[in-house]
Amino acid sequence: MAVSLDTSTSNVRTFSVSTDPLTVGSRWKKWKRAFEYFVVGRGVTNAAQKKALLLNMAGEEVQDIFEVLPAGEGANEYARAMAALDTHFTPKTNIPYERSVFCSRADERVGRQSQTTSQDYDSLLLPANMTMWTM
Repeated sequence: MAVSLDTSTSNVRTFSVSTDPLTVGSRWKKWKRAFEYFVVGRGVTNAAQKKALLLNMAGEEVQDIFEVLPAGEGANEYARAMAALDTHFTPKTNIPYERSVFCSRADERVGRQSQTTSQDYDSLLLPANMTMWTM
């Protein structure tokens, strides 16, 4: 049974794909989190309804992209739709470049260890999708 939802009071706004292509991955991650909070808060459990809400609330730009994407992996149609959009919007990592940036930042700080701050340590962290084994 479908549930009528009033989305006008939601803080989830239409996702803009074209605003800043360099930050689309991080913006998608934040938008997705807000959408998932909305769905849980409204008590939507039906996968077909979640998918419809996802595409409706994301907006026409995302709908146009979704229509040409290959199907994602997942247990139900919502999970497959979300997986396909995640794959599309998540930036691809250039491993050699990330390794170079990581090593150059580490080399810069060798001489000033006595002045190291927590921000310096944070900047030396590997990107979230990399491990030392990919280095």
